[in-house]
Amino acid sequence: MSVTVAVPAAVAPRAGWLSLVTGVAAVAAVREVTGLAAGLKWPNDVLLDAAPGKRGGKTAGILSELATAPDGALVAVIGTGLNTTLAAADVPVETATSLQLAGAEAPDRTALAIAYLRHLDAGLGAWTSDPASARAAYLAECVTIGQRVTVSLPADGTLEGTAVDVDAEGRIVVADDAGTRHVLSAGDVTHLRPA
Repeated sequence: MSVTVAVPAAVAPRAGWLSLVTGVAAVAAVREVTGLAAGLKWPNDVLLDAAPGKRGGKTAGILSELATAPDGALVAVIGTGLNTTLAAADVPVETATSLQLAGAEAPDRTALAIAYLRHLDAGLGAWTSDPASARAAYLAECVTIGQRVTVSLPADGTLEGTAVDVDAEGRIVVADDAGTRHVLSAGDVTHLRPA
């Protein structure tokens, strides 16, 4: 679904947090409606742990874009794609899954949408009035923190290290093997599994 959100001028510098806040809402809705274990891979991919004998992986992704409304107001359009009942043959990549493949029996899309919008409303309230609490809520759901990762950088190259934080601007902080901290606003993160 897509949601249009007014972006007050006072919080426009924090607009990068919109998709992160949305990810927290999606995780909360998935847990509430399906009971599945879910978390966020930075910045906003919803990952599922699978029930025994089921398939875990990425079940949702989020994109947000700022735009100017016809009246001149700044708005954000946030799109969230949640795989609910895709069959294994229909999943686009091996690392993806659906709620049903992960073990949710006939997930109720209406209940998911209602829960998602309710959690998104609460998250947006925190984003506008208490950014520290919005960040804390994100950090509580981000399964990337503490993980060994490889980050494919937009300008070519990769960085390998340990994800240690997400800063106040929503950027991931990765410590390389020499202990140098790299603050990244973009990049494709891959969680590395222990050997």
